Amino acid sequence: HHRHHHHRHNVPVDAKIVASTRIFSRKISLGNAGKAVEAGGIGEVCTHGSHRKKGLAKQLLMNAIALMQHQQHQHQQHENSNSNSNYKSCSLLHAAPALMNVYERSAGYRGVDSYWKVIAFARETIAAAAASTTAAATATATAIAKFQSVVPEEGHDLTTRLASFPKDTSQLQKIHKEYSEDRFAGCIIRSIDYWNEYICKEIGDSLFVLCTRTRTCTCTTHGSDKIVAWMSIRKRSNKRFQLRDFGCCRDTCAQENILMSTVFYTLVQQSFKTYLLSSSDDDDDDDELERDLELAIPSMVYQDLESVDWAESVSEECDGGWMYKNLDIVSDCDCDDDGKINQNDKSESAEGAGVDIPYIVNEMKVPHLIWPADSF
Repeated sequence: HHRHHHHRHNVPVDAKIVASTRIFSRKISLGNAGKAVEAGGIGEVCTHGSHRKKGLAKQLLMNAIALMQHQQHQHQQHENSNSNSNYKSCSLLHAAPALMNVYERSAGYRGVDSYWKVIAFARETIAAAAASTTAAATATATAIAKFQSVVPEEGHDLTTRLASFPKDTSQLQKIHKEYSEDRFAGCIIRSIDYWNEYICKEIGDSLFVLCTRTRTCTCTTHGSDKIVAWMSIRKRSNKRFQLRDFGCCRDTCAQENILMSTVFYTLVQQSFKTYLLSSSDDDDDDDELERDLELAIPSMVYQDLESVDWAESVSEECDGGWMYKNLDIVSDCDCDDDGKINQNDKSESAEGAGVDIPYIVNEMKVPHLIWPADSF
């Protein structure tokens, strides 16, 4: 995916692949704690049913770690050359709660917490989305009044549409950097190629952008459209939806006198309307309109919203599944008497050295977020 760098490790038995794991090459942010670093994501871990409980997945994981540490060591030895461009400063994976202790004990991964707000939608909000048939799908007058939003200055027109790749890519990349990469630890750094080759294929059919068109706008993308924000949601259960991806240009909102709450609510309406229309043949649709639905969004995004008057209730959940391992090969002098890595200056090491994401999140209090659109 990202720059087409990945490694797959398989265990063959009688010329058949019975276990597999994959290293995804990613570049991840440290928020305001330092420069972005190269990382190796562990994914696609699987073992054939007849060969489970033989330690094959663990063997492959340890092989993957050894490979990444070898590449890290080579990079440190040849820091001024381009002999090895696949080095990783750390490794990450997402584990089920029951397996977190296994990864910690067997491979030295440590977890970080990501916090999500769960917003319960009022029935009338969903009904309004289902009743709306306008392709532009801006917030209805009733919704705006209920939402206590500020109407943009005269001469501005807010519209929503599906993102268009590669035409929108440069705007999306710039906003994503400012809204997510510069604020959150663990956030995937998205290059132009990553947007066009990965994000486009993963969520392109559900990625709605909110644009403002002004008389003085000189943007060339889609005529005079200027992207203010975007959103993609996904269904997790009959009741629960999740914010899969989101970004907003806060500077534009301030300049154009648009509340972020208005931006968010408008995109929520469009996303739910599109989902309900696409599943209109399902027998459960009427039932869904009769009960409250939930949308899980990162707590940091929730803090950006001025108002959530359209919600019936809001609660918070913790996702502790993301785990990290520092790939720096630690010498004895770097450990304390208990064998634990000293945390001195672990946030920003020399170029090519390992990086300690759990320390950055848990001790330096940099918020952690990996958008579900970037999961592997």
